[in-house]
Amino acid sequence: MNRHILFITLTASIFSVMFPQSAFGQDGEDVVDQNDVNSVTIALTRLDVNDTKLELSYKIKNNTDADVWVCDDVSVWSTMNFEVYLSEDEQTLMIRKRLDVPTTVYFVVPPYGRYVLLRSDQERTESVSLDVPVGPGPLFASRLGTPDHARRLVLEIGFYDEDLPKLIRDILEMAEEVDCAPLKLNSQKYSATFYACYFKGAWIAQLFGGLSGFEENTYKEGSEEIRIPYSRYSRENFGVEQVLRIEVDGVHIPYDENAPINSEGTSPIPPKGKACFSAETPVWVDGMLVPISSVVAGQVVRRSLCETQELWSDQVEEVQEHTGTFECRDIVMESGNSIGVVDAHCFMLADGEWIAAQDLKSGLSLRTLKDTVRIKSVTVRPYTGKVYNLKIKNSDEYIVGRDSVIVRDY
Repeated sequence: MNRHILFITLTASIFSVMFPQSAFGQDGEDVVDQNDVNSVTIALTRLDVNDTKLELSYKIKNNTDADVWVCDDVSVWSTMNFEVYLSEDEQTLMIRKRLDVPTTVYFVVPPYGRYVLLRSDQERTESVSLDVPVGPGPLFASRLGTPDHARRLVLEIGFYDEDLPKLIRDILEMAEEVDCAPLKLNSQKYSATFYACYFKGAWIAQLFGGLSGFEENTYKEGSEEIRIPYSRYSRENFGVEQVLRIEVDGVHIPYDENAPINSEGTSPIPPKGKACFSAETPVWVDGMLVPISSVVAGQVVRRSLCETQELWSDQVEEVQEHTGTFECRDIVMESGNSIGVVDAHCFMLADGEWIAAQDLKSGLSLRTLKDTVRIKSVTVRPYTGKVYNLKIKNSDEYIVGRDSVIVRDY
């Protein structure tokens, strides 16, 4: 059996493990110096690559005298809670959990990063398990390498060495004190960059739905985790996310750019089915709200109302139509608007998680493009006739209803 095994313990100096001494990494990130015994440190404790699996474990320890927040999950809707891909140098397999990453990728909805509290002198052990050959699971990376194996492994974990919830709350409180007006993010006069740079508090208030939205949907006082949305301006918004980094040279990791990515301990994506909306359900295409039954292939689904008009947008690849008798759920929002959905169509909750239509209930808050909206009631009735779903090119999401609720295309 062709087997390559590395077991790396705290005496890692005898193996080919290198910790960078530079202050900044290739993307400008603030990489922590692992020689600083009073910093947050990371140690690779196990690396095992064989014919079927890549298994690695690592330990993070907070050697500082203050709490830190470590990235534990970064994803949109995926079987992965980290990003993995072969980098452009054609030899490095990148595995990373961090949010402050520059990218040219545009998202229908922002990825979310989950950060967990690591108190002074505490440590946590994590592991990653991937099928071999490893396949690509990119999130922020847009240009990938294609060789059949990697000769180098890089692991990156992001963290904030400050009270992240307090930092965000202080900004939101200040935005309320100065009475920031709602942003006109579709304005042709000012770009999103302008708001992020000069009206930081108003921009962050938009991301979290104000202080009330932050306290209701994002962070409960005393919680030891917080989920924050990705922003292209996160460095200006939240400060610099620092990075723990391990590099291992001399490995041989089989890689296949067409292999399905699979990681143990994660939930599979639900299979596609006849998850549709009733004919009169309004959806956003070409910047207009039209009945889903009137949509045609080729129309544009704007990726984000927060982006200027010239930025990337997706198109409707196919309008799927089914006829029959279905169980329809009428979802009435506190805004007074409603959506009629059949079967197990998925909706995005306020915290970025997905939920099937049959699990929706009053009191839950759904994510919209600009904020959140609370469900007032859900009633079930038989529906006979045509139902519709949109298959979106290069994406899985589109926007329905007058409240601009985010849903998957299955």
